[in-house]
Amino acid sequence: MIAPRILLADADAEVRHVLRRVLTHDLGAAITEALDGASALESLERQPFDVAIIGLRLPVIDGVEVLEAIRQSAVFATLPVVVVTGPADERSVHRIRALAIDGLLAKPLSLPLLRARLVPLIQSLRPPVEAEPQPTPLHVTTRVLATGIHGAALELLTAALEPLVTFRLVASVPAGLRDALAWHPHIIAVGTADLLLTPTLFARAVRRERRSDTRIIVCETAEATAETTPADVDTRWTEPFTHDGLLNALAPFVTPPDLARIILGPASPAVAAALEWMRLEIASAVPAPAVTAVPPPSAQALVHGVAVTTRLVVDHQVWHVGITGARVMALEYAAIGGKKRHSDRVSDDVAVSAIHDLALGIATRLVDALRARGIEARHEEATSVSGVLPSGRRSDVHWWVVGKTGDVQCAGHIAAAVAG
Repeated sequence: MIAPRILLADADAEVRHVLRRVLTHDLGAAITEALDGASALESLERQPFDVAIIGLRLPVIDGVEVLEAIRQSAVFATLPVVVVTGPADERSVHRIRALAIDGLLAKPLSLPLLRARLVPLIQSLRPPVEAEPQPTPLHVTTRVLATGIHGAALELLTAALEPLVTFRLVASVPAGLRDALAWHPHIIAVGTADLLLTPTLFARAVRRERRSDTRIIVCETAEATAETTPADVDTRWTEPFTHDGLLNALAPFVTPPDLARIILGPASPAVAAALEWMRLEIASAVPAPAVTAVPPPSAQALVHGVAVTTRLVVDHQVWHVGITGARVMALEYAAIGGKKRHSDRVSDDVAVSAIHDLALGIATRLVDALRARGIEARHEEATSVSGVLPSGRRSDVHWWVVGKTGDVQCAGHIAAAVAG
């Protein structure tokens, strides 16, 4: 059983002694003591607690003011609080009842009273012991909140995750915390720019809501000074912000197939490198002043072309990596690229074979990128198809045009289909 972390703030040494005796013996609690209100608030800033026990008659800052500060704070507002009162505290009791206290103990305190009332109360306030957190899936119902993040980190995070999940951006960290407590996102990426609401305080506020399934990534800039502990956050993504760094931050709690969806997504450097290889391959073969990218063509524009696909198998997902080229371009590429086979005349079959080589070249490079991340993947033999995409259930369809010579163009696409 996990020991509860309890803040015990009371000026009376005898009261602290009897409470500490019961809490450590009966609950195995980890106790942090504070003799005055200022020390109690400082302790709250330094470390997380499951419960606070506060006496009303505290020096420096009295117990009522401590409780008011807790309830007015976005960070500590949901912390369970038990108040210890004396015979002279009747007027204060009326004030604290409006501050959503979780329990009230009246002096004098005795061991039987504490074991009958306080121990069951704290056991009921503690979060239940939870099973090992499961991987966070990336699909349209997954809620991702980005807050306090700007520049390159925001661009990379948005490009990688927005096509896959329900993505919400909140500029300021305090507003992001309010959204996090109300919206209950599955993944939170929080920046380090806010000097008052640090990632540590942000994470502790979320944890107090007992959202143990929420994964928190801290996006740390080079000038960040706030420190976080492993118990506060799940992973860090540090400057300089890169696509590989983001994959490293997500890898501990995202399944390999979902990580593959990011690696094979439209913003992925691995995909960009594979398609750039294809662009250069075409540019070296087709005589033209230049080979430049053009807007994605429609299926109708390439209906008379050569369409080829190869299967990329990642766990239970099948990705279709396809190349679609206009017939004229395919013939030119086959002829000038040295794909002719025992004939001076380039046939459609030879052209299809040449486009096969492009599809397999891309698939090989994508498999290498996936395996570099420890993801099991393989590609299968390419086959020609009659349409731009293979038939069947599809999702995550992305298009790129990679070459153009006059009115002749070639396009590459990647589409994912869940294997039935």
